[in-house]
Amino acid sequence: MKRLVLGALAFVASGLVVASDEPVSSESRQSVVAGSQSALPPGFTSRLIFRIKRDRTATHITHHYWPDNWEDIGWELEDAFGYVSSTPFDGGVLIRSCVGPHSWNYFTSGDLSCEPGIGGVIIPGDWNIGYISTIQHPGSVPLYRCSFWWGKNMRHFDTLSADCEGTGAFLDGTLGYVFR
Repeated sequence: MKRLVLGALAFVASGLVVASDEPVSSESRQSVVAGSQSALPPGFTSRLIFRIKRDRTATHITHHYWPDNWEDIGWELEDAFGYVSSTPFDGGVLIRSCVGPHSWNYFTSGDLSCEPGIGGVIIPGDWNIGYISTIQHPGSVPLYRCSFWWGKNMRHFDTLSADCEGTGAFLDGTLGYVFR
C-alpha cells in the first residue's frame, strides 16, 4: 500500500501523474517542479506534502511520509498539495503537525510551540512537515488551514481551496505557499 501511495503522490498541478512503485527521488521532484515553470528559492530542497484522512474520527493530517501500517487503522490518502522544502531557505518557515485541543484533531502550524493558546500540543517525535514559503513565487499557490466542529470536537484540515472546499468549514488563514 505504501508503495502505491508514494507512486500516486508523484504529480504536478497540470494533472500529470507519474506512476511509480518506488519513492520519487529528490532529483526527480526538483525536475518536475522545475518543469512546471516554478522559480524555486535558493536552498529549497523539494519535499512533496499530502493530506491523509481517517473517516472514523473525522481526522486529517498533512505530512510528507506515509506512517507504517496506518492503512490498517483506517487512514487513506486524501489529497496531494505540492512541494515544501526539507531544508531551511530565505523566506521559508517551518511548519509542523500539532494536536489539540481535542483528541484526534491534528493541525498544521508555523508556531513551533503548536499554538498553546488554542490548546495545541507538540506531538512527541519528528512531526516537522517542512519549510513553506512565506512569499508567493511564480509557480506557487497558497496552502490554507480550515477548521470545523465535529460534534463537540474541533477538527482542522489543510487545503488549496480558499473556500475550505465548500464544506462549510471556517478559514483559519494561509499557512504559506507550496510549489506545484
